[in-house]
Amino acid sequence: MKIAKTTFNMAKKRGLELELGTAQDKLGRDFPALMIHGHWQSDAVAFYRIKEDGLQFDGCHYGEDWPCWIRSDKHLRSLLDAMAEALLQAH
Repeated sequence: MKIAKTTFNMAKKRGLELELGTAQDKLGRDFPALMIHGHWQSDAVAFYRIKEDGLQFDGCHYGEDWPCWIRSDKHLRSLLDAMAEALLQAH
């Protein structure tokens, strides 16, 4: 799944940082990942595996519920307000 520059800008306007990178599964294998951060003073972050057909939830550093599957860039954009509210309130 591709994430458009517009989505990164929309997230930034809401106080979120979308970071592309890699993460490791329990067997130590790397996979492409999207990290969604609240603010630098918080450990609140959600992790998604980047797959060809969407984003698969991989975990978070606090107890908020997150969508298990994000189907498209448009779907991700529709979730940004709720994600910002959850991540920016977490400390």
